[in-house]
Amino acid sequence: MPSVIATRGKTTNESTVGSLGFVDPDRLPKDGVKPFIVVLPITHIPGAVQQNFHFIRQPNTPINNIRGREHLFTLDNCGFETGKWKFDEEWLVDEVTVQTKYCPAAEDFMKSVLGAARVVIFDWLVRKNTPLLEDRRFKKQLRPALNVHIDQIPGAAEQRVRYLMDDETEELLKRRYQIANLWRLIIRPVEDWPLAVCDYRTLRPQDAIHADTVGRGPYVGESAYIKAHEGQGFWYIKHQVVDEVWLLKQYDSYAAIPEGKEARIAPFSPHTPFDDPQAPANARPRESIELRALAFYDD
Repeated sequence: MPSVIATRGKTTNESTVGSLGFVDPDRLPKDGVKPFIVVLPITHIPGAVQQNFHFIRQPNTPINNIRGREHLFTLDNCGFETGKWKFDEEWLVDEVTVQTKYCPAAEDFMKSVLGAARVVIFDWLVRKNTPLLEDRRFKKQLRPALNVHIDQIPGAAEQRVRYLMDDETEELLKRRYQIANLWRLIIRPVEDWPLAVCDYRTLRPQDAIHADTVGRGPYVGESAYIKAHEGQGFWYIKHQVVDEVWLLKQYDSYAAIPEGKEARIAPFSPHTPFDDPQAPANARPRESIELRALAFYDD
């Protein structure tokens, strides 16, 4: 595993630092109450509660530049990897072209990279770092998520397959399946709020706090949010451009196979955007698109 290069509180050509949002261990719900969070703005609803646990900012968290080391990181050894995929502006003219052009192209790209028999994109979202959401190009848009998180936990992954795949579910669950994200920019290059990803090998089991997650539509999922500790290793792509993509694993059924029957592999990678202190004061607000997909295998 690559050694952690960044030093707390310092930036170099190889690294930067960021103020990351982690679970506050002293402000979790008591008496066995499960954490929950609503990931849409609800301040306009009188008496509504956004969440029943809290986050704390961890300033000067070291974040390493992955450039030149991309080959050392794979979905199976750390939970993420980078890739090259040429961007086509015609994919993102509006919501219709995202659904009819970008999503099918992304399914083919992910099948090729993952070696999967089938990829099914079940959600997509544009993120733009601006408070003027009323001027957004896409209805399916939010600002960047500000806390270190994992999109799906194991029980929620199976629930997602059952929710989406209907009569095919039982057969699909007999073989390997994954949930993965494909993340890319829609402007170039990124300076404002780049994405940071955490190497699964640097996490401890007790770092992940499971929470019910309420988002768009009737579906209630389960995500995990992360408590900080010194050993966690974060990476980013410095000056990432639109032809560079992140693949982020959120679940892998092989990771649940008893040790000895299959090599231990990374089941997920926590991730978060961060405010890079190296960004210029006039940096253009970040615009990105992320896809969430189920990947099914023949083995």
